[in-house]
Amino acid sequence: ILLHYGRCYHCQTENRFYFLSHCFRFQRILAENKMSNSKRKGREEEADATMAEANGAKKGTGAKALPTSQGLRYEDNFEDDVEDEVVVDSGNNMEVEGDSAAAQETNANRQLFRAGIDKLGENEQLDYDNSAYAMLHRMRCEWPCLSFDFVQDSLGANRTRYPMTSFMVAGTQSADPRENKILLYEMTDMYRTKKDREDDREISDDEESDDDNLDDDPIVRHRSIKHTGAVNRIRSMPQQPGIVATWSDTGRVYLWDLETQLNGIGFRGKATQQQIQSAAAESLGQGFQPIFSYKGHRDEGYALDWSSVDTGRLATGDCYREIRTFKVGQDGKVVVDGSPLLGHKASVEDIQWSPTETTVLSSCSCDGTVKIWDTRNRNSAMLSINAHDTDVNVISWNRSVAYLLASGADDGEFKVWDLRMIKPKKESDPVGHFTWHKKPVTSLEWHPTDESVIAVSGDDNQVSVWDLALEEDIEVGNQHPKLTNDVFGSSGQKVDIPPQLLFLHQGQDQPKEIHFHPQIPGLIGSTAADGIHMFICEPLDPKTNLLKT
Repeated sequence: ILLHYGRCYHCQTENRFYFLSHCFRFQRILAENKMSNSKRKGREEEADATMAEANGAKKGTGAKALPTSQGLRYEDNFEDDVEDEVVVDSGNNMEVEGDSAAAQETNANRQLFRAGIDKLGENEQLDYDNSAYAMLHRMRCEWPCLSFDFVQDSLGANRTRYPMTSFMVAGTQSADPRENKILLYEMTDMYRTKKDREDDREISDDEESDDDNLDDDPIVRHRSIKHTGAVNRIRSMPQQPGIVATWSDTGRVYLWDLETQLNGIGFRGKATQQQIQSAAAESLGQGFQPIFSYKGHRDEGYALDWSSVDTGRLATGDCYREIRTFKVGQDGKVVVDGSPLLGHKASVEDIQWSPTETTVLSSCSCDGTVKIWDTRNRNSAMLSINAHDTDVNVISWNRSVAYLLASGADDGEFKVWDLRMIKPKKESDPVGHFTWHKKPVTSLEWHPTDESVIAVSGDDNQVSVWDLALEEDIEVGNQHPKLTNDVFGSSGQKVDIPPQLLFLHQGQDQPKEIHFHPQIPGLIGSTAADGIHMFICEPLDPKTNLLKT
């Protein structure tokens, strides 16, 4: 109930789509509020109001990294801005100080901005609402990164205490092929987002102790390694995080031992001066090379995945429709399995190893199919699903429920498949079919511990978060008519919001890949053409327990 039926901080009416509407409300709503309040203020405050509007306009500029003696530092212009035009009275009968008629009109004409469909008017820009995020940090990179991966560290699982620390690897797509790099990041001092108005939930002692540091800028330390060609895909081995695999647009698969570089940015605890100097010398040196290079693929590719069950087991797929498997031994030697897995009729776009079986993997292709393979039988796939009418770009295997597999396609649709219901040589229906995104799905991933939660990104500049266990409660809606008001897009058409849709994150240009952090509950990373975002949305914040409610 709390998840779907909340009270709007801005219009103070019950709002069924609480998290959605506050994730991407128009900047002009803020402007209207400021205008209505400025009428009630004396002429002596007009200059201050003008200055506040000027500061508020800076919010859309995002975060940028600045060099310091300790590494890279975020500069978050928006975190120091406080909107004081909305004053909320305590108690059940909450009222807004200001023009009540304007507030009612705003509520009656609620508008949702949908990227890829709606267009911003002249002098309009989208602004995020900090009440919708438990944490949000944004970073711009020198070159766009098509792919990244969280690196599992030794700081512990299920971390919820702020400030957060995270490690990741990413690969660039530079305009100059000679400038491509592997990037290693340590992101520290990631505090929770400061809200204009804290909600009424109880805050733990640990969270209160962090309040004084909410405005502190996160710190980013990094190392870079030269990489031949653009990095199409990059993955860190779960069992041995320092071993990293990359797919190059030159058609080669590389394996790298980056343990020294990770230690140089504090991966195994605070780095010593010797570790820092050793990592810097190694990464800058011309002699640093991958520990393995495979050139047996006939074309470049994007499909790449490590097995979470069989240590050192790697699979790759190329645009020539071949799938190769490898085994990295404890001595560092790499064995390439004999023949490729053949069966797709077009490019292999993604690969996922089974979360429970050592020899089972899944693949998807531009031929519209999803296939399940047993590497012991390399002649044909065990199962083949005619999943989509267009290219199947990505797949994700549920880590908690091993028979659930999700797929996303070029038409913006994503589907969920129950592998127990798939029969050989028979058409199968998905157990879930969702059509929210209006452009190709570029990435999707199940929550590592919550079996019903999945995140999806698309070329329509949206990252959507879903809880597939939710259903619309018609009886509750009928008892609360205020909660059933129609919601309209900016062009005036009615918007149908799926009840499973928890949250929409926007503000990125063409997000390409998303991941849940394996050790920080609810933390989502998203890389796009204009940088990397790290966020925990309120519905997934473990400290609010909204999902349990």
